[in-house]
Amino acid sequence: MELHGSLKYVNCLKCGKTYEWEDIVDKIDDIKCENCGSVYLKPRIVFFGEQLPRDVLNEAIREAENSDVFIVVGSSLQVYPAASLPFIARKSCAKLILINKDPTDKDWMFDIIVYGRAGEILTKIVEKVKEMI
Repeated sequence: MELHGSLKYVNCLKCGKTYEWEDIVDKIDDIKCENCGSVYLKPRIVFFGEQLPRDVLNEAIREAENSDVFIVVGSSLQVYPAASLPFIARKSCAKLILINKDPTDKDWMFDIIVYGRAGEILTKIVEKVKEMI
């Protein structure tokens, strides 16, 4: 779940039309919305200080409440409401795993902690899972 959005999509801030990044990346220097002509296009990500989309946040809360295992990858766990999701999962008796480059002040609540670069660690996990199946 992409709680903070994704660079996969770009939205026109004037009319709301959505584009896929691949469709506009080559035209980025001279791009206008095909629908309304606006030049105000924004990647569909949540910038610091912006609100999370309510529907995505509600879905994340439901998933946390229903999870058996909750994995946090690459987070300082400082920015709320996203930082509350592991607490919600723990309250529902989920096991918590943290994969992070650096320690956080919430490490105490995790059952398993792996320090390192997320890309390297997740690649190793995928390799091990492939060996198992």
